[in-house]
Amino acid sequence: MKTASIPQGPWYNADLPDGVYDAEIQYLTRSTYGKEEDMFLQFVLWLPEEEVYFTTNMYFPKGKSNNKSAFRLHRLCKWVGLVPQDALDNPDLFKGAELKIKVKTMKGTGSNKGSTYSDVDLFLPYAFEAISFQHAV
Repeated sequence: MKTASIPQGPWYNADLPDGVYDAEIQYLTRSTYGKEEDMFLQFVLWLPEEEVYFTTNMYFPKGKSNNKSAFRLHRLCKWVGLVPQDALDNPDLFKGAELKIKVKTMKGTGSNKGSTYSDVDLFLPYAFEAISFQHAV
């Protein structure tokens, strides 16, 4: 039974050691941010081995289609058998998808400057073996 609370953003994720973790997508939400009302997606993941919820955000500023978030979304979709457009048109298709995530300690920027937090660095296929990761990247 899942009793852990869901972090409101990656800055509130549990501090986890950098590494590879099993993850199951619980849901994703779409919202806007900033003056231009740029889009962002927030994925809520369940990490069964750690028994915690984990969130990650992807930001899509208008006029910048080739950003890190676009790459992350494409890679996530590749590993769960979906396409990026599904995040907008069929977000429920992501629910229950299993994959692995590489968690990394990030340094905050802007209002979070000087702080650190755990976030998803890479999305990986569920069958991924952590040992091969050290040699493949």
